[in-house]
Amino acid sequence: MKSVTLFLGTLLLLTITLHELKGQQEISLEQCYEWAEENYPLVKQKALNEQYTQIQLDIIEAGKKPTVSWNAQANIQSEALEINFPFPGVEGIELPIYRAQTTLDAGYLLYDGGLREAKKAVERSSLATSNQAVEVELYQIKDRIDQYFWGLVLLEVQDSILINAEQTLSTKMQSLEAAVEHGVVLPSQLKKLEVEKLKLEAQRESAAGKRNSLLALLSEATGQEINFPISLIVPDLTSEVLTTTLERPEQALFDFQKQQILSNNAMLEAKKKPKVSAFLQAGVGYPNPLNFVEDEISPFAIGGVKFSWNILDWGITDKQKQALQLQAMMVDTKKETFEFNLNALNGKYQEDIAALEKQLEKDKAILQLQEDILNDYSAQLDNGVITATDYTTQLNEGVRAQLQLQMHQLQIQQLKSEYLTKMGR
Repeated sequence: MKSVTLFLGTLLLLTITLHELKGQQEISLEQCYEWAEENYPLVKQKALNEQYTQIQLDIIEAGKKPTVSWNAQANIQSEALEINFPFPGVEGIELPIYRAQTTLDAGYLLYDGGLREAKKAVERSSLATSNQAVEVELYQIKDRIDQYFWGLVLLEVQDSILINAEQTLSTKMQSLEAAVEHGVVLPSQLKKLEVEKLKLEAQRESAAGKRNSLLALLSEATGQEINFPISLIVPDLTSEVLTTTLERPEQALFDFQKQQILSNNAMLEAKKKPKVSAFLQAGVGYPNPLNFVEDEISPFAIGGVKFSWNILDWGITDKQKQALQLQAMMVDTKKETFEFNLNALNGKYQEDIAALEKQLEKDKAILQLQEDILNDYSAQLDNGVITATDYTTQLNEGVRAQLQLQMHQLQIQQLKSEYLTKMGR
């Protein structure tokens, strides 16, 4: 039993081994995090975001190229222009009542006030926000991995304690066989120990089923083929982790969301600036649309420069900027609330861990007393002073004391690990 105490004292500083075999697979908590993120289907979303944004940027870039369109029009009207001259020998002008023309119209934006670049900036900001949203969702996987990993560790520790209890019973049964042969102890007492050993084996089988279930879940989450025997590497976490500063991916997401909102300011400014474009129209019409006295099918062309500037928008742009500022302030408020709620957990974790550390001292004292009592009971059973039931009852008390001590030790480490996850580390 004293070897069990030494094992309990050093377990969390060493690798927890599920089966003491050579060549076993070593798995750390951090490695499980990495595998789970790589295996999660959402990880593909980033590449899709990049492709989508590049298409949007290409569309915006294509907007600076000249536009060319082919147009055609034909119409008939009830009346047409008719001009008669009051001079002898001078014929009047009468335009036909029907018209037709086809043109090629070209345009080129010479100056857009920076609108195109502003749109690009908005798209890039949107990409950063989308990618960070993926990071936030990927981070949530850590909570699931924590449950699987620490559940496996706890079950293995339980199994180790039960193995030690079995070995103790086996040793006692061997010594008790001699006492039965000499008539000091009744054979029924030996059978009671056999029954207790079977109970311990049943508990181990039940724990093994739960362990296999958790291992299957961990394999599914990480996308790795994890089979026994394996060695779970428990992180060595000191109390200094409770001073870790908050660094969650949600914080960066809030920042990107704010930047995305404020990036629209440049687009609003660009929309207010003047726009200059060149245009050209060339085609064939009947009659000539530029020379109404020419009533035959005629080619024509017209070109020039167009200037537009919305000099008065009745304060709409200013109102839109104010709305953007309010949206940015809302994001800041959400971020502050998020950080406040997580930072508030610091005190809770510190108190919970401190309470468990105090309990550990009592757990160790209780375990030592249970070991001393069991040693006394062992000698008394050999001499027929007590029954096997008394001995197994005390053995179970010792097992419970071991389990409680080990559970509290693991809970401390698990709380520290959970705290680091909450803090984004």
